[in-house]
Amino acid sequence: MILLLAFPVIEKAILEHGPVVYSVRTPSPVVYIGVEVDGGSARNRWAFPAFSLLEEVFDGLDSLDNLGGELWGRVRREGVFYVISIRKERVKEGIYLLKEFLLTRPHGLPEGFYERMKVKIKKLSSSPATHGKDVLFKHLYRGPYSKPLYLLPDSISLDSINAYLERHVGIRNITLAIAGNVNPDSLLPYIDSLFSDFPEGDSLPPLPLPSPVYKKRVVLIKKKGWEQVWVWQGRHLGIKMDAKLYFPMVLLNACLGGSGTLSRLYSVVREEHGWAYAIHTYFYSRSFPGPWVMKFETKKENLKNVISTVNEIIENPLDGADMERVKDYLMGNFFISLSSPYALIRFIFSCSRWEVDPYSFILSWEEKLEKPELQDVGMAEGYLLSSPPVWVVMGDLTEEDVKEIFGDVEVIEE
Repeated sequence: MILLLAFPVIEKAILEHGPVVYSVRTPSPVVYIGVEVDGGSARNRWAFPAFSLLEEVFDGLDSLDNLGGELWGRVRREGVFYVISIRKERVKEGIYLLKEFLLTRPHGLPEGFYERMKVKIKKLSSSPATHGKDVLFKHLYRGPYSKPLYLLPDSISLDSINAYLERHVGIRNITLAIAGNVNPDSLLPYIDSLFSDFPEGDSLPPLPLPSPVYKKRVVLIKKKGWEQVWVWQGRHLGIKMDAKLYFPMVLLNACLGGSGTLSRLYSVVREEHGWAYAIHTYFYSRSFPGPWVMKFETKKENLKNVISTVNEIIENPLDGADMERVKDYLMGNFFISLSSPYALIRFIFSCSRWEVDPYSFILSWEEKLEKPELQDVGMAEGYLLSSPPVWVVMGDLTEEDVKEIFGDVEVIEE
C-alpha cells in the first residue's frame, strides 16, 4: 500500500482543439513528451517507410540538438510511438518541435533513400530474435499480423507515404503523454492553442485484431554452424487488459516463466538441469491481444530433454507452484517496471489504446492480482492449452533431427 500512496497521479485532459493529453508528475528533471499515432503496420504497410522518411527530412533535429533534446521512436504493429526528452525549462519548445515533426510532409525522396531503407530493414529484421519472432507470427496468424514487423514495399511511392500521413497523423488519431517534473496545468493551454491548426485526420475503425490460424506447426530455420538452438513456442490467446481472464493469465504466465527464478520453467530447465542460461515467457495484451510466447536457447544435445521437460511443465503448470510468492513478486515488480518516465508513457499509451484508465488500473493492481483463486488460474491454463502450439526451431539441425524430437516438421526455412 505504501507503493500506491507514493505513486504519482496520472491525469487525462480532453482539449477543445488539441489531442487527448495524459500527464504524470515525476521527480525527473528531464521531461519526456510522447506521442502515439494510430497507424502501425497492422493498419498500413506504409507506416515504417513514412516515418523513416520523416526522420530524414525533418529540419528541426538541429534545433532539438541545440536545446539538448533527443527524438527517437519505433513503428510497431499496433501504433507508431515517438518521444522527445528535454530539460523541463525547454518543454514547450520540445512540444512545438514534436508537432512540427508530425506535420512534416515530404516533397521528394532524398537521393538513395530506398537503398538506405533496404539496409535499415535488413539490419533490424536480420537479428535471430526478430527473425524468429517474425516467423512465429507468420505461422500463428493470417492477415497483417502475419507480416514481418519491418516490411519494405517493392518500391517507394511518395504519394502513398503522404496519403498515409494525411490519413493517420491527425487530432483524431494521436495521443500525447507528458512525464516529468513539470506542472501539466501550465502546459495544457499552450498545447490546445498550438494544435488548433492541426489536421483532423481520418476517422478510423477499431484496430484490427489478430486472426489466428489455430493449427499446430513445427517450423525449422536452418542455421549452419550454430552451436546453440533457439526455440520459440507461441499459442494464440487474444486477451485484452480489461478481460476477465487477464489477471489469472498474468499469474499463470508468472508461474510458467514470467517471474524469474520463481517460475517453474526457469527453476527446472536452468537451475535444476543447467540446460539453458535463460528461459522466459510472456503474453501480448497491452500492445494488442496476441499470443503467449515462450523462448529459450540450448545446446543441440540438450534439445530433446528440454522439449520433453517443457511440455510436461506447460501441461501441468501449477504443480509445485508457490502462488503466494508469485503474487508477492508481481506486486512489487509491476511498480518497479513503471519507475521511469519513459516506461510510464509506454504504459499510458497501452491503456489508452484499449480505453483503460491507466491510473485506475495501477490503483487496482494489488486488489485484482490478489483476487484470483487457484481454480481461476486453472481456467486460464485450460484456455492456454486449448490453443495449438506453433514451434519455431532455429539452429544447425536437419529435418530428421526435428522429427525425432517433435514428431513432425511442416515447414523448413533456410
